Amino acid sequence: MSGNGQDIPLKKILPFIVCFLLMGTVPFVIAWAIAPEEKVFAGGLVNVDDVSVYLSAIRQGAEGKWLFHFTFSPEQMSPRITYPFYLLIGCLMKLLGGSSITWFNISKVISVIFSLLAVRFWVKRIFPNERRVQYTAWLLIAFGSGFGWFLAPVFSVDSPLFPDINFPDWTLLNSFFSAPHMIFAFGLIAIFMGILSVVDQTEFRWNYFFAGAVVGIAIGSSYSFLVGPIGLIAGIFTLITSVRNRHSLRRIWARGIVMIAPLIPFLYYFGVVSRRESLWEQLLFQNNIIPPPPPLGVFLGFGLLAIFALIGVRSWMKQGRNLLVPVWAGVNFLILYLPFPFTGRFALGFIIPVATLAAYGLEKIVFPFVKTLTFYRKVARITLTPIDTLRRVFIILTIPSSILVVVWTVQNVILTQDFPLYYHVDEIEAAEWLADHTNEDDLVLAYYPMGNYLPRLITGKVFLGHLFLTVNLDEKLTLVEKFWDSNTSNSWRADIILDWGVTYIYQGHYENAFDPRSITLPWEIVFKNDQVTIYTTR
Repeated sequence: MSGNGQDIPLKKILPFIVCFLLMGTVPFVIAWAIAPEEKVFAGGLVNVDDVSVYLSAIRQGAEGKWLFHFTFSPEQMSPRITYPFYLLIGCLMKLLGGSSITWFNISKVISVIFSLLAVRFWVKRIFPNERRVQYTAWLLIAFGSGFGWFLAPVFSVDSPLFPDINFPDWTLLNSFFSAPHMIFAFGLIAIFMGILSVVDQTEFRWNYFFAGAVVGIAIGSSYSFLVGPIGLIAGIFTLITSVRNRHSLRRIWARGIVMIAPLIPFLYYFGVVSRRESLWEQLLFQNNIIPPPPPLGVFLGFGLLAIFALIGVRSWMKQGRNLLVPVWAGVNFLILYLPFPFTGRFALGFIIPVATLAAYGLEKIVFPFVKTLTFYRKVARITLTPIDTLRRVFIILTIPSSILVVVWTVQNVILTQDFPLYYHVDEIEAAEWLADHTNEDDLVLAYYPMGNYLPRLITGKVFLGHLFLTVNLDEKLTLVEKFWDSNTSNSWRADIILDWGVTYIYQGHYENAFDPRSITLPWEIVFKNDQVTIYTTR
């Protein structure tokens, strides 16, 4: 890359967008291609349990629902404004046809492209007419990661000290393996913050900030956990900017309020209104435990990005660069440790300001310093473009964890022969039968693997099926395990069926793992294949 004075052209990053898509899609293609005999790929590689929730929401959207109905637990809960991203995809599926898993994957690819282009918008706003720094920042945000690639194998892959290899919200690539709404929200954050960054600049008209308000609404609709953090960061930055530019105080606050105000209804709805229902409170706050990495984990999770960012931040402040970047980075770090059980989710997008500061530190501090060293003269003897060569080396050194995530994901695919990645075709056939023969009043008793899968297809509920969205999951697992215990009496089973209102009993591969073959259930068999027997209690 050579020359400044213009913005980064789209054609320059297009090959890297293709590369990113390949890195993210190859593991899924492999999982589909090497599915064990008579088994079907379930569609997810990371947080697989959640994929069924998203596919359930897509199904509900295709059925015409605009509120999400909770079907992973038998308790009565009011439908909520939850997962509108997937409900909308379901509406598109109804109009255009196709399957929920197809639309799930289409939305993932579109969200990735959108987010990578949104990052380009962000770097152009923060580094106007600095093409070289824009390019470096874009690459670091898209592909950068931390030290997990060489520390995790020595310690533990699952350690919270290495979020760059085990935390879905940490990098854009990690989110690619998880869920489309997270990827989409990443891009929305970049656009929202890019618009907010020029709140004090007179050349931008009001429609620009009204567009930012629309983006804020989209953030609340796609990833509601970020509403509070984004609003807090935006408020603090607006306050600091207005104090520093008192002659424009009213205009700055008016623009800031235009962008922040649409976030408030989401915050009130999810933080106040929804919590009035005790079951929703349990699912959203008590069950939803996503802790952040420890402070050392934050540093290790960003690795060289953190080092370059710390090198550059002092000069950034001294040179009067846009304050949003250090404010965002600092506030985002602090809110990870607020006293909520799910603050780990606040990490989505954190890499954007960190990698932005890192690009500045690398280009404006590290490289000018390197030029003064004897080492630089030695490199100059080897290549005619020593700085470009060193830039490639430094950027490559931030990428290994991202590559390792892909490799380990593929390894997991190869080693996993069953749930949560695969289901037997007989189980799928049985699930499709239930989809055709159940309604919203039905409740299916199945063990966790199929309890998690069935809501993708059926309009009724399951007795249990999700880590967060099943009320008192551990208790229900114990009940199902006792149900299939050969020492349990049919009278006890009948009481459970009556107490909970179960209408179908699902006995498949995972239920048979409790070895209930000596059990004779008194209910009518309505479906049977080699692996699955389904009873009705009606």
